[in-house]
Amino acid sequence: MDHPIITQAQLPLRISARAVLSGIEFPHNIFGQDNETIAARVFDARPKNHDHIRFVFDVGLGNTRTELRFWNTEILEHANGIAVGQSCRSEKFTIAQAIAEILGQRESYSRAEIGIQWSMSSRHLTDLIRATVIKQTGARLMRGDLANFLFSRWTGNRAGCKS
Repeated sequence: MDHPIITQAQLPLRISARAVLSGIEFPHNIFGQDNETIAARVFDARPKNHDHIRFVFDVGLGNTRTELRFWNTEILEHANGIAVGQSCRSEKFTIAQAIAEILGQRESYSRAEIGIQWSMSSRHLTDLIRATVIKQTGARLMRGDLANFLFSRWTGNRAGCKS
């Protein structure tokens, strides 16, 4: 029996302009690599490794479940071949700068806004708040608390990256 020849074609990929962080499906589809290869790129922080994906955050609940969120800007810069020295992939670009870009200038956010921006279900966000991993002030999530959460969940802390 003859098997069909399968080829890959470039497909247009649309993402919401409101999404700032995405799950592993985004780099998986952008790079055409399996999840294990993507994860290896996250945790391989050798100097001058231009395949390393630096700005990834584990938003999972505790040590039993890893749930990675990738900064869309970095993934798109990798995919579009933007020179490392001219992008957020530069070694001089810090985690503090990345978090500032991710959060923008606002001082507070609604839960719905963070859910959309971070590609996170309302249930998952509620679980993080109940576990006191993310602090809610009244009906709002404050910028400083979100920045602290992102820094504490930055995979670079585990990969040995410089901040």
